[in-house]
Amino acid sequence: MLPRRYSTNDWRRVLWQTPQSTVLRRVMQPVLSIMVFSLIVSLVYWALPVPALSFKPHSLVGSALSLLLVFRTNAAYTRFWEGRQRWQQIADHVRTLSRYVMLFEQQIGAQRHDCVARLLCAFPPALKEHLRGSSVSSSDVDELLQMSDVASLRGSLNKPLHLVNSLSQKLASVPDSLDPAAMFSSRERLTMLKIVSQLSDCIGACERIVLTPVPLHYARHTSRLATIFVFTLPLVLARELSFGLAPVMGFITWALFGIQEIGLMIEDPFLSAIKLDSIVASIQRDVHQTLNSRKHDQYAEQPSSPCEPDQLVCAKDDGETVQVCAQ
Repeated sequence: MLPRRYSTNDWRRVLWQTPQSTVLRRVMQPVLSIMVFSLIVSLVYWALPVPALSFKPHSLVGSALSLLLVFRTNAAYTRFWEGRQRWQQIADHVRTLSRYVMLFEQQIGAQRHDCVARLLCAFPPALKEHLRGSSVSSSDVDELLQMSDVASLRGSLNKPLHLVNSLSQKLASVPDSLDPAAMFSSRERLTMLKIVSQLSDCIGACERIVLTPVPLHYARHTSRLATIFVFTLPLVLARELSFGLAPVMGFITWALFGIQEIGLMIEDPFLSAIKLDSIVASIQRDVHQTLNSRKHDQYAEQPSSPCEPDQLVCAKDDGETVQVCAQ
């Protein structure tokens, strides 16, 4: 299923759903605060002859604030894109490894083949839960594994790494084939173990994104500068906008703090920015189809067998008795 993408034709629906916006709900506190403050400033300027302040300081500071917001958003998007690339690498490695397992199914053995297939399907959801901070494996992961693997997994702190280690052990234990036509030797084993090692590297790269946030100095300074900017701006616009100041300042605050909040939301892309549930389901589906493709191909290559005696029925055709296969 392809993800939904924004189209210009959606502008009316998107505008109508603004009150339900996730960004608006998350910045509602500063928006309401500045609107209340702006209303108070409007009343003071209406009742008292207070002179308006100059707009020049805000013109100068606005450029610096814009640069901070752009840097913050770009840094967050870079982390988002790297996280998506890492999950694409995970999908590619799992698919490639499942293809090797399918090709050497006979040499790997039925029991080991089933165990490796379960580990490959359990790895993506286990990594997803690990990146989201879950220390307990879900029932979806436990149901994919054998009882012995479930018991050892529950005692592990890094569950995706534990599954990768189990994969390495299973593949390393595959003996060399004595049949020259089978072509399974240490070369194929090392190739498969290299792919498992690449999966381990992807775990470390994803953990680096989660455990290394953008330095707090940027976030804190941007938040402080934006707060000072919007809370002093009413003193400049009060005389000109009068009682229209509150909605105007609410809109400006929503725009500035919304950009900052988007950066905060995609800074950790594995929480909600990347649709990991769809990616995990796609990987598991591909692994299942790949590992079962050999069985389907063998079934399709089998020659059609003649009808069995109990499948024969008699039919009359122009007075002659013929035998046809019952469908």
